[in-house]
Amino acid sequence: LGSMIYTMNGMVTKLNLRADNEGKLQGLSAHFSGDGFPDMMFDVNVISPLAFPDWVATTAKTDAVLNEDSYKKLMQQGIEKGRPAYRLDDPRLFDLIAMQHIPPGPGPELISDAGRPHSGGHDAR
Repeated sequence: LGSMIYTMNGMVTKLNLRADNEGKLQGLSAHFSGDGFPDMMFDVNVISPLAFPDWVATTAKTDAVLNEDSYKKLMQQGIEKGRPAYRLDDPRLFDLIAMQHIPPGPGPELISDAGRPHSGGHDAR
């Protein structure tokens, strides 16, 4: 269906997906991203081109909006319990994120073993 594209800050690429057959597929996050990583699976519902406009119209009527404020909430570390669908409230949102006018989220808390006493043989050869 698709894959991950590696990018650098401010870089934008296009991801092309190919879904030839209707049905429900299982997607997963293959990039380690912190707590909850093993459960980062999601359903991908492939619908016909004829059904797509109805899905767009239904999603456009939802109360959940995707804008800078809701995006910042999505950046917070946590595990989403629901399956939200958002309607786009700000057409500039993608550009604001890509150009980092909206700063990136903090990411997982980094824990270091530096400074902890070593266990085992220090002079193992």
